[in-house]
Amino acid sequence: FLDFIRFLPMVEMTDCAFCLFCKRLSLVNQTGKILLDYNADKDLITKIKAILESDSDTRLTDIHAWKLGSQKYAAIVSIVTHYPKAPDYYKGLLKSLIDIVHLTVEVHTCDDEPCIPEP
Repeated sequence: FLDFIRFLPMVEMTDCAFCLFCKRLSLVNQTGKILLDYNADKDLITKIKAILESDSDTRLTDIHAWKLGSQKYAAIVSIVTHYPKAPDYYKGLLKSLIDIVHLTVEVHTCDDEPCIPEP
């Protein structure tokens, strides 16, 4: 019985070390996705693309989205179009997506021949 009592502190220390290891591993997993530019919800990205590309000849060329909290996202989108509008116009198109709490829009003008007539 006395041998068992002597080993109790060792068991508690290894349990504690294991718990700390697990918590740190979880933290590395969560922050690693952010640091490696892990894209957010694929459905959200699909919705953003569909909404933006439904406007005139606008094409989405780049998108980065990050999860900020429970169902809250930030996004940076880059679009190209023959008929550019102000970034606020494109932000307005995405207002229906209440999950996006911070949005940056880059608008680039396409210099090639227009794909469709001017709206």
